[in-house]
Amino acid sequence: MSRNKLTKFAEFLAFPNTYTPWEEEKSTLEQWNPKHLPVTMELAAGTGAYTVALARTYPERFFLGVDIKGARMWTGARAALDAQLDNAFFLRSHIERLEENIPQASVEEIWITFADPFLAEGSAKKRLTSERFLGIYSRVLKQGGLLHLKTDSTPLFTYSLETIRSWRGEKGEHFLLENVLHDVYADPTSPEILTSIQTTYEKSHLAEGRTIQYLRARFVAL
Repeated sequence: MSRNKLTKFAEFLAFPNTYTPWEEEKSTLEQWNPKHLPVTMELAAGTGAYTVALARTYPERFFLGVDIKGARMWTGARAALDAQLDNAFFLRSHIERLEENIPQASVEEIWITFADPFLAEGSAKKRLTSERFLGIYSRVLKQGGLLHLKTDSTPLFTYSLETIRSWRGEKGEHFLLENVLHDVYADPTSPEILTSIQTTYEKSHLAEGRTIQYLRARFVAL
């Protein structure tokens, strides 16, 4: 591991807007969000650029970036501190273990932006819209909470539409698709939030001529 990465890991651990469960004393969402603002999570947040941009745009909400790669999230955490954003926080965690740190029915929205589509044969269960992950989201989302997916991967988008439409929880909980856009930048109905905030990855994808797709689904608990 490079010295630069080790330095970022150490700084990430020391930042006041981050939490690494296995390195620190127990901390809670309530402590991270003392104003009790509505909570939005970005999963597989990477450098945290989307989390920071959302926090700037919506100061009345609390944004939590989640990723296992602390050296990457260092960028977003540092940017949030420099901008004095008190509504952006970063959790270093595997998404499979989300429920260890996020209480049930505590999240208003989940964003998945340009996540790894895991296209290799046999890797579908790793996709963040697979059935096991939808089950996790159903437990941390509030009734009526939203799940957003933004991607340049058509196979992942098609797969996600199928799993979201078919998924059912033990008590009949499900996700109701509310908006499906097959080309965000060509569709005149695209919400402004989808085009006004662009990560480095998205800008690169657009420069390469890739099509950006989006869906929004609402969690319905029975």
